[in-house]
Order: sequence, then structure tokens, then C-alpha cells
Amino acid sequence: MDIIRAEIRELHSIIADVCGALMYSDDLPMIERNTAAMGSIYRDNNFTSFRSPLFTRVALQRVFNAHDISPTTIAHRWQYNISHSRQPLSDDI
Repeated sequence: MDIIRAEIRELHSIIADVCGALMYSDDLPMIERNTAAMGSIYRDNNFTSFRSPLFTRVALQRVFNAHDISPTTIAHRWQYNISHSRQPLSDDI
């Protein structure tokens, strides 16, 4: 029975990691921004049936809430370009 519990905990961990990878990736916000700019989603070429876009992260968040899943946060690695140091603005002086 302990083996089954350990495997269930591992599956919960994997699910939280996968959900975090989806929620905190950088490409989804870009895709959602482009989709939002397009406007309504139409069912056919006659433009008679339409709806607002359904965004992946919103849909995922609903699933997380329904199943009490907390996505694992992903640590992003920021790199600093020291060769392009910030020039002070007139307000900074």
C-alpha cells in the first residue's frame, strides 16, 4: 500500500510540474496576445456564428481550481547584458 501512495504522490508532483511548465512558459502569453488581437473566433466563412477566444491559461486555471492543483512555479534565468549599461534618464539626474 505504501508503494501505491508513493506512486500517487509522484504522479501528483509530475502533474504539478507539467501544469507549471504550461502556465509559466513564455510562448503562451505571446500566442494569447496575437489571438486577442484577432478578435472573435468564427465557426464558418459566413461569419454568422462567433465567440470570444478561449485562452489556454484561463482554461488550465479552471481545471487547476476544479481539481485543487497548484502548478509548480518555474524559475526563469535572466541574463544581464552588461555591455549595454542603462543610460541615466533626465529624471534620474
